[in-house]
Amino acid sequence: MKNIFKHIDKLPFFGLLIVAMLMIGSPDASAQKKEATERDTTASLIIEGAHLESADELIFRLRLLRHSDQWSAYANGTYQLVFADQDINVNLDSMNIEFTGVSDLHIYTPVGNEMPVDGYEIMTGINPNHRISIMVVGPEAYEDAKYVPRNDTGIVIGEFRLKGKNGFLMPDRLRWLEPYSFFQACAYKLAEDSIVPPGIVWYEKDDNVELMDSLNHFVFFKDNSSNDEEKFILDFFRVEYEGQKIVDITWKTSSEPFNAGFTLLRGMRFDPLQLKEDIDYKDTIVSYPPNIDFKGTGAVGKGGLYYWRDSVDYRGVDYCYKLNYRKVKRDEEADIYLASECLAVPNAVIYAANATPNPFAEKTEIRFWLEDDCMVDAFVRDLTGREIERLCTNTHYKYNMKQAPHVFEFRAADLAANGLYEVVILAEPINDTSVTKSSAVMKIQLLR
Repeated sequence: MKNIFKHIDKLPFFGLLIVAMLMIGSPDASAQKKEATERDTTASLIIEGAHLESADELIFRLRLLRHSDQWSAYANGTYQLVFADQDINVNLDSMNIEFTGVSDLHIYTPVGNEMPVDGYEIMTGINPNHRISIMVVGPEAYEDAKYVPRNDTGIVIGEFRLKGKNGFLMPDRLRWLEPYSFFQACAYKLAEDSIVPPGIVWYEKDDNVELMDSLNHFVFFKDNSSNDEEKFILDFFRVEYEGQKIVDITWKTSSEPFNAGFTLLRGMRFDPLQLKEDIDYKDTIVSYPPNIDFKGTGAVGKGGLYYWRDSVDYRGVDYCYKLNYRKVKRDEEADIYLASECLAVPNAVIYAANATPNPFAEKTEIRFWLEDDCMVDAFVRDLTGREIERLCTNTHYKYNMKQAPHVFEFRAADLAANGLYEVVILAEPINDTSVTKSSAVMKIQLLR
């Protein structure tokens, strides 16, 4: 008999459980709380932190809590899960499961078919009978077993990832398969020889003993999965005018749950008082599909940096941009608004110009700002129209309306007479025949 038990205690106790069921039956979900109050609740097994990292990927953990001084060391277990929605089948064609490596257990990597020696082996699979299966095989000796503290934390048995296949959209809630005493097994490691009531059953040191024996000891199974989806996090959405009727649109995200891809829309606003929400965003300028650069990560805690350069047709109007993402979840598919922004594409080319100091004795700085890229001619003349000094000829200057000014320095010649002079700046837009040349004329005074 001793040798038989020594082999059984390495497995998930299906034989012992079936015998117990034939003797007294098994509790169903509705009787769980009642039984927990009538018998010694030895432990809780919790599905926790279940969340969708993407539309087809579910992460969850199994946590074990200890409520009794009857035991202290975790031995092994077999756990069977299904989806909370009973209409959704678990099958090999639509998903697979893997252990992520996160666990409070010392993970042992066996060689060949050997059993774990001083640690735990965690095996996962999709059972052909439509359930998610997790098996934990533990060490031989009590001294190598994981101690479970008696508190509200317990231990994490493991973290697991369910990944959909063939376009399967993953649900976000799991539940324990019922009846618990048939489908679930969880054992502790015995530290010394013991007699367990009410039967006269002799266990030897290092044996594995089932926590829920269907007689006096009860394990509470709890689904602590969250139905609250993680939030989409948009860090910024920027629309910037780059000159020559070019608009740069940039956005950054740090979390994109359920995001299949982005769509960037464009509309025009002729009245600056019109609200962005009332604009007709009739032009789709980029989207996924087909542009692969705008496919979303679809994952919690994983974002990206996205960029698009748009070329517009007209000046003197506001161009407005709206960013949406395509939310794809099992029971939902919709375009979700993220952000919008407008900017004015200018008519004028020279935005402002001045000279400082003015009046001046030796030199002055001529400063000017451009609303667009242009070719610039600039010179100083006297009041008769005679050119005194050429500052630049047909020189390319960039749009800089919201940046530092472009600067010319004009130094008065030693023989220059006191009096008034004019600084003339002529600017012609690049690659745009719809706008004529603009000019700025400033009077400067030389005082020696």
